[in-house]
Amino acid sequence: MKIIVVPEYIEKFKCIGPKCEDDCCHGWCVYIDKETYEKYLKIKDEEMKQKFKNYLQKNKNCTSNFNFAVMNMKENGQCPMQDENMLCTIHKNYGAELLSYTCWLYPKWVNHVGPKIEISLAMSCPEAARKVLFEREKIKFLILDNKKIDKNRIDVACKNITNNEMKSGFNSLLMEIRGAAIEILQNRESKIIERILYLGFMIKKISEQESETAIK
Repeated sequence: MKIIVVPEYIEKFKCIGPKCEDDCCHGWCVYIDKETYEKYLKIKDEEMKQKFKNYLQKNKNCTSNFNFAVMNMKENGQCPMQDENMLCTIHKNYGAELLSYTCWLYPKWVNHVGPKIEISLAMSCPEAARKVLFEREKIKFLILDNKKIDKNRIDVACKNITNNEMKSGFNSLLMEIRGAAIEILQNRESKIIERILYLGFMIKKISEQESETAIK
């Protein structure tokens, strides 16, 4: 398995459920992977069985085990698995291990970058945005302890994202550019507006050089 790199704020993130001003469990298509679909069919609780019967169905346009089935939303767009406190009844009653890959993943964002897998948080989640944007300390990056991550789920997630594998020379250059950008933004000796300007100048210079190379 590849090295997994995460920003430190990921370990501080926790869903705040009913306290959140938004709701990530409505208005979108929730794919259910084949493994999770089969687990749902084995659940004995009568109320849950009825919900699965009413809202869970095989995906006619399935292209892989990842989107084997789909959880249909209610008429108001809400997930039928939510309770009155906007909490997931699957997570509450059976734990995170019974969540579909789709639900387990959000708001995590997974990318292949060269030889590494990078996991960050999507800014569409209000609590994730607070952890990222309101943190006063510099963001630190960690090598994730393999004991703290579900390897199988990361592997499945990686199979369903764009793999940004690049030629070794370009990959090395990208790492240098990203490192320089992070160093500029974390330099607290300069005001934030100055850091943004420095970063803009650097990007502009790189873009000009890239254009000149493309012309040649």
